[in-house]
Amino acid sequence: MAKPVNLNVNGVRHSVHADPPRTVLSVLRDDLRLTGTLLLIR
Repeated sequence: MAKPVNLNVNGVRHSVHADPPRTVLSVLRDDLRLTGTLLLIR
C-alpha cells in the first residue's frame, strides 16, 4: 500500500505516494523525473 511522502528538493516541496519497498532514489528518478540523481556505493 502506497504511503504519502513529502520531500523538499532544491527548495521545492513535492508530495508523492510510494510503496514501502521503493527507495528515495527511485522516487526522485521515476516520480520527480530527476534523472541526474546518482547512487554512489563506496
